[in-house]
Amino acid sequence: MKIITMCGSLKFIEEINYYAEKLEFEGNCVLSVISPTKDKEKYTLDEINSLKMGHLKKIDLSDKIFVVNKNGYIGEAVKGEIEYAKSKNKEIEYLENIIEFIPITIEDYQFGYDIKKLTLEEHIEKTWGQWNEEEQMDYYKKEFTIDNCFLINWNKIKIGWLKIIETDEKIEINLILILPEYQGKGIGRKIISDIIKKGKENNKYINLQVLKCNENAKKLYEKMGFRIYEENKTHYLLKINGE
Repeated sequence: MKIITMCGSLKFIEEINYYAEKLEFEGNCVLSVISPTKDKEKYTLDEINSLKMGHLKKIDLSDKIFVVNKNGYIGEAVKGEIEYAKSKNKEIEYLENIIEFIPITIEDYQFGYDIKKLTLEEHIEKTWGQWNEEEQMDYYKKEFTIDNCFLINWNKIKIGWLKIIETDEKIEINLILILPEYQGKGIGRKIISDIIKKGKENNKYINLQVLKCNENAKKLYEKMGFRIYEENKTHYLLKINGE
């Protein structure tokens, strides 16, 4: 059994009540949102602050929070509750997972190298031989760019790296990396599906490449409709039409 605090805008009070009940049925102890008994304008400032502090106290007592973010909406008050839960190292679950793309800055340089090593070291060794830290650092330094590159944030957590290049005719997925602990959750599939949808809406084909030794990634792309149109010594080149 877990103690779970509900968080969400009062405009979703029906949904909050529904999921609070559902979580209770699953054997949890749920601390929910107080339903207003009068119009917001009739509450005094002290009363509003009491309700806010009371909800934060619920978070203190909880193992995790459940955020009802219907249609991706999270108001400022709920954002504050989420940040508070993070500061207390509480588990956070969202009704709807949020994927955001944040432009890369020079401050993300080390994260880019770290995620490359975590996700590609095994495949690089199978393709080119043993990982050489000095050589890989030097190569990364030369190839690093912030152009067309984005951090992948999942529920406000930095979990991936995306490089995407779009022209009048195509959308090229140059690189997509997801931290190992967040793989298998459908995040990469969702991102690629959205890119395919965008390509079809704009009559553009989508292309990417995958190392030949990365059979799992190749199978995923083929399931999504990509087909090999070319190959070289190390990579398969795949594309899907945007028609």
